[in-house]
Amino acid sequence: MRTVHSNARGLRVSITQGFKAPAQVVHRARQTMVTAAGSGGAAKPTVLVAEKLGSAGLQMLKEFANVDASYSMTPEELNAKVAHSDALIVRSATKVTRQVFEASNGRLKVVGRAGVGVDNVDLAAATEVWKQ
Repeated sequence: MRTVHSNARGLRVSITQGFKAPAQVVHRARQTMVTAAGSGGAAKPTVLVAEKLGSAGLQMLKEFANVDASYSMTPEELNAKVAHSDALIVRSATKVTRQVFEASNGRLKVVGRAGVGVDNVDLAAATEVWKQ
């Protein structure tokens, strides 16, 4: 098991590998914890970073995942890229709509929101799509 912590701009991210449980995102005030399931020899997950993050955060992600940092995408571009991603990290500008969840074709397992609140994430759609 491996955990990495970073405090950049008031955001704390914990990344843990080696669990058998599904990946999780836990939000607490200005704290977001991302826990990714993984096994020693498995291929790295692909993380789509849709908005600019600090370089320290990107470097930390690159230690355990293939990172696609693509900013200022149109909704069509986001839908195309999310189909090839296991996780999506957004801030406030990117809208994670029903179309995004459906475009992932079941591959997307985690949506991480860097910041406070999830008003830009369609939680009802996420619940419906992930239950299927």
